[in-house]
Amino acid sequence: MESAKSQSIKESADKMAFAMESKDLFVGRQDSDDVVVSRFRLLVGQIKTWSLPFAAQQKSVRRIDLSGFMAQDLHRVAPGTSDLQRSLQTLKSARLFVRGWVGLTISDMLFRTLPSGEHVGSQGKDIWMDREIAHSFLTIENRLFHTDRKAITLRELHDWRALTAGLVSKLGASSKTGRGMEDHVSHCSHRIMSLIGPWVDLDTRQKLEEDLSGILLQAVRLSQTLRCQRASWSVRHIVDPTTQDPRLTTSDRRAVFFDEAVMDDKHGDDDSDTDTDAPMARYRKIVEIVVSPALFKRGNSDGERFEDESCAEPAEVKCYIVEGRK
Repeated sequence: MESAKSQSIKESADKMAFAMESKDLFVGRQDSDDVVVSRFRLLVGQIKTWSLPFAAQQKSVRRIDLSGFMAQDLHRVAPGTSDLQRSLQTLKSARLFVRGWVGLTISDMLFRTLPSGEHVGSQGKDIWMDREIAHSFLTIENRLFHTDRKAITLRELHDWRALTAGLVSKLGASSKTGRGMEDHVSHCSHRIMSLIGPWVDLDTRQKLEEDLSGILLQAVRLSQTLRCQRASWSVRHIVDPTTQDPRLTTSDRRAVFFDEAVMDDKHGDDDSDTDTDAPMARYRKIVEIVVSPALFKRGNSDGERFEDESCAEPAEVKCYIVEGRK
């Protein structure tokens, strides 16, 4: 009898351990960090491949309106470029700018991001939900986020968010949701192509628009997955809009310094005039172009450590080096 009872307890403990290991708890099965990061890298990689035709066009067509309503966002993509029109005549810079423009647009429009530290959050919406549900979800989440942490902890907030998003995901998309999502993706695509579409010929543009829609839908699916995770994942552009007032000159706007904790400079200026034998403390790196957004993570799948945020995948940037200390 005692042996049977002990065996039953052991079996129950084994089942509990298995459930904990699989993360198949009340919030649903959770993806590993490796899976999330891989999907983010895939999205960034597809944008990179998509941008290839822009490096093959004649430089005479690459013109942008720096006085328009998108001026602030343009400076967020190229915060350290003193003459953007001139810079775009270089094939490499033009393509990097295209990647940065797409990355900024999807991070701001397709990913819902809560404020974090100096980051003000994004205006992205959960467009994979019915509009009425998404509006209610956003309203409640904002109320819970801004309430007293003694009343509602970050763990409780994110448990609610992951559970609710997971349950809504199980409802399936209605025809109304599908139309709303298509309209939002179309609006996002139009914003992207209205700026850079004229840089390519008509046939190339039509093909790019078709391929872009697929990339944007993949971003929406990734956004949905992130919202269902117990950990709080964020896809963010690293340059805050408040630092890039288009009414100011480049010298007056706040410089964006390279931060190895959240940035990866894969396109440094190899033709720099700096003295390579001099101490690097004499120099500082200024971000010229932000090529891709970064992926951040707060908390974990166990519902712990929400006070700590880490960069799971740094933003790709292009920098130049200047002499002097910060």
